[in-house]
Amino acid sequence: MLTDTVPTTGSAPPAVGYGLGVYVYATDCGPAYGHGGTAPGCLAFALNGRDARKQLVAHTNWSPLADTGIDEDFWSAFQGGYCGRA
Repeated sequence: MLTDTVPTTGSAPPAVGYGLGVYVYATDCGPAYGHGGTAPGCLAFALNGRDARKQLVAHTNWSPLADTGIDEDFWSAFQGGYCGRA
């Protein structure tokens, strides 16, 4: 599922690739694989490293009304946990 990803051209950042139900996200510590989801009033991400040593699931009650990308504060906090930064 991870080898058939293609670059995304219309997806909101931080997604950089997609294939077979798996998004590739650019993080400060390398690519992360998984999927995010949004509904009115919530945003969730579940991402894994390719070798499954890094995993993080996060949920917040913030959600964009338009597909304008991810909230910068949420993504910064998410990367901090995913990349092992305090």
